[in-house]
Amino acid sequence: MNTIVEESKWEPFFRSYTQHYAGRRTRLAVFEVNDGTMNDLWLENGLPLVEVALFSNKKEASIGIILENCTHMVAEPEVVSIVQNGPDTGLDILDTNGTTTVLRFDGSDS
Repeated sequence: MNTIVEESKWEPFFRSYTQHYAGRRTRLAVFEVNDGTMNDLWLENGLPLVEVALFSNKKEASIGIILENCTHMVAEPEVVSIVQNGPDTGLDILDTNGTTTVLRFDGSDS
């Protein structure tokens, strides 16, 4: 089941989400379409979550997924979805270019 987080609630949602999931081991990927082909780029597997945070100024926003030794920034986020499908738990973040960043948690950490 996926639940969309309203943009006006992103900042408090990320604070709460970080408090709940900080320290859990993660998997992080980017799914993008190039010339009609879906490419999945797995960036890491096993690093603990430090924080998910909204960074914004008057012109644009970005979302930072901060892991123990890695930070991934999502520029121009458009949709944030909470994913809860059994052991598959995490976030999907769609940006304005149609790229989806996928954050998942290792089920053995629960």
